[in-house]
Amino acid sequence: MQLNGLSVDGQGYNAKGELTVDGLESGVELVADLSAEVADLSRLSGLAGRDLGGAGRVTVKGSYQLLSGIADAEVSVAGRDLTASVTELDNLMKGDTRFAASIRRDEAGTNIRSASLNAQTLTATAEGLISSTNSDIRAKLAFTDLSALGGKYSGGLTAEATIKGPAEAREIALTPTGNGLGIGQAD
Repeated sequence: MQLNGLSVDGQGYNAKGELTVDGLESGVELVADLSAEVADLSRLSGLAGRDLGGAGRVTVKGSYQLLSGIADAEVSVAGRDLTASVTELDNLMKGDTRFAASIRRDEAGTNIRSASLNAQTLTATAEGLISSTNSDIRAKLAFTDLSALGGKYSGGLTAEATIKGPAEAREIALTPTGNGLGIGQAD
């Protein structure tokens, strides 16, 4: 069964896409290509339990098998002037903020093929496998100018992290490097 041309439109928001339901005799699989835009996220403040602001667009392309739980998805989120009532976070998300991920979940675990976040002077990436038997995750962070958080912050920060091993014995390694760090405190 295929549902083409799905569309919901309202004042300041819209959602559209296609949905396919397949494999009714062998295990239902949902395949989706969906997108949604909200011109004013403050309309969702009550749902979030805090003041929100800005505009956003979400796209999801992927599949989900109901019986096996196998999922495969490409997700992207683009925001403009996002706010969440947290001063430093609100400052960081002025302008464009982007998140993208390509993820597959199956019997082996959750494979993060790629994940990235970009907001002003912050770039973060991650990839790898999360599994109860043997995880192997690699992540990088580059925050070139912490003053994007607000006037009392300064300098830059980079970091690399890895998480390896089985759930009961994970090893976490973090290698941070700071350059001229300041948080507005007296020396």
